[in-house]
Amino acid sequence: MLTEWFPIGILSEDLQPDDSVYREMLSHVNRFHDRKGSITGDVVNEKDLFLEDEFQWLNGQVSLHTKRYLDMYGSSGDVYVQKAWTVTSNSVSRHDHKNAHISAVYYLQAPDNDSGDLRIHIPESHPFKRLPINPDRYTNLSYDVATYKPNTNLLIIFPSSLQHEVEQYTGTAGRYSITYDLIIAATDKDNEMCMSKPNKWRKL
Repeated sequence: MLTEWFPIGILSEDLQPDDSVYREMLSHVNRFHDRKGSITGDVVNEKDLFLEDEFQWLNGQVSLHTKRYLDMYGSSGDVYVQKAWTVTSNSVSRHDHKNAHISAVYYLQAPDNDSGDLRIHIPESHPFKRLPINPDRYTNLSYDVATYKPNTNLLIIFPSSLQHEVEQYTGTAGRYSITYDLIIAATDKDNEMCMSKPNKWRKL
């Protein structure tokens, strides 16, 4: 009998913003694109999108579904956003987010175009990656890349330590997403081996 252990969970959820909320978010990102062009906002130090009024609804959705994600692991915690930024670039090279615990990406505008997929990679430390073999066929145990096609209003949540990339987008209409870097801090009942709340930190 084969038993599967130690799965990596990636959460995807279709969000349903009200028309007015959606238009306000899109208007904000259109203005960003007009100013900055195709780029990721964090590289130009525009990483505080979560403070803007237009994105308070999205903040709530990211919080809600991140807590759902943690609950699926039988865990809980207080969710803090440290960065959130607009991505209007047509591709993003492979990377991870060393400053965060959980990453979330929300596709604000994803035109119907067969390009620009999000690819999330298996950790290089995974035991399967250490085997000196190449699979003849892929099964649930041997896939090493998870691929997500961008759809408008799609939210994806995954561990920030997973390397990921965005393939080249070849469409002509703007393709916009919002990325969140999240920290999970201990609840009041948790202490050992957990991160304390940021309001308990002190700069040294």
